Amino acid sequence: VAADGSQAKAGAVRVTNDPDFDWSPEWGPDGRSIYFASDRGGTMNLWRVPIDESSGRVLGPPEAVTTPSTWASHFRFSRDGGLLVFAALDERSTIFRQGFDAGAEAAAGAPAPIFEGSRRVSTLEWSPDSAWVVFDSPRGRREDVFLVRADGTDYRQLIDEPFQHRVMRWLPDGTRISFYSNRTGTPDVWTIRPDGSGLEMLTGGISVYRAWAPDGTRLAVGTGGKDSLRILDAGRSPVREIRKTESHLSPWSWSADGERIAGVLNRDDRTTAVGFYALGTGRETAVDSNGHGPLWLSDSRRLLYERDGGIILYDSQTGRKKQILTAGTCATGWGMTFSVTKNDRQIAYLQTRREGDIWLMQVRPESGKKP
Repeated sequence: VAADGSQAKAGAVRVTNDPDFDWSPEWGPDGRSIYFASDRGGTMNLWRVPIDESSGRVLGPPEAVTTPSTWASHFRFSRDGGLLVFAALDERSTIFRQGFDAGAEAAAGAPAPIFEGSRRVSTLEWSPDSAWVVFDSPRGRREDVFLVRADGTDYRQLIDEPFQHRVMRWLPDGTRISFYSNRTGTPDVWTIRPDGSGLEMLTGGISVYRAWAPDGTRLAVGTGGKDSLRILDAGRSPVREIRKTESHLSPWSWSADGERIAGVLNRDDRTTAVGFYALGTGRETAVDSNGHGPLWLSDSRRLLYERDGGIILYDSQTGRKKQILTAGTCATGWGMTFSVTKNDRQIAYLQTRREGDIWLMQVRPESGKKP
């Protein structure tokens, strides 16, 4: 937009107009280009677009000016235009598997990596047969879905599209994977087969959090806010609501006996707590105000949940708590940072390394200047 306001009535001149995430603009030293951060190349990196400084008219398509970073932004040129300083953020996750003895309520053996890569992982879950781990990986505004076997082989990408696909939950029979997506412009639940085929919208207007009943005929959903927990009949098409509860629970796990749903309770004072909701009595039970991501064990009595990067076991009959993995072992976050197999024998969890640096680079001349 013109600095003197002369274009106020006509409006600003659009420099980019595409589904990519473009931000952090900076004028080039000679005024012939605008540099900006964009994820259009797959990672958040440096691009520039030729422009007429007097009118703001774009003179050509964006051109990549790649930095040695998987995420770069906040670009600033030196006074002579020969140097560029920018901030870089590198986030890489490793998925580990850890043996678990439910009887002894203790970790068994040493952890082993399942997946190591150059991307960040936010959510993961074991398949019902314990053979696969599904996970998502955010890149800018998009989040893609991947699968890997429990031994680290057969790594594959299920979804590669410029939308958010997050919080994958296997259907109890293992035939499909459900996930949240914004591909239609609204928060919807979709499903896909493990081979990447059969993408279908399950129901519209439903947000991230959900838990499947053990028989797969019902689905508990919540928005993560003050909306009531809702129970849907997922055995019918289209899916229909059959119950709205008094609970404000973001559901994560439905007990094997079908009686209780564990999740995060959203209180009136805007605080949260790990807890569960009893379908028969309508009673809420808070477990831990600092916990996250509770998952029922197969006995429908004990819960595992994450707190401060550790994993805690909670006995719902006695109220007893026991540390299974020490604080700082796994990642913390809003997603499912750990998962337990259906037979209670393996835990998969995330470790994420974050490194932020400041870089200085020489800039290739824009238009015939000497370097």
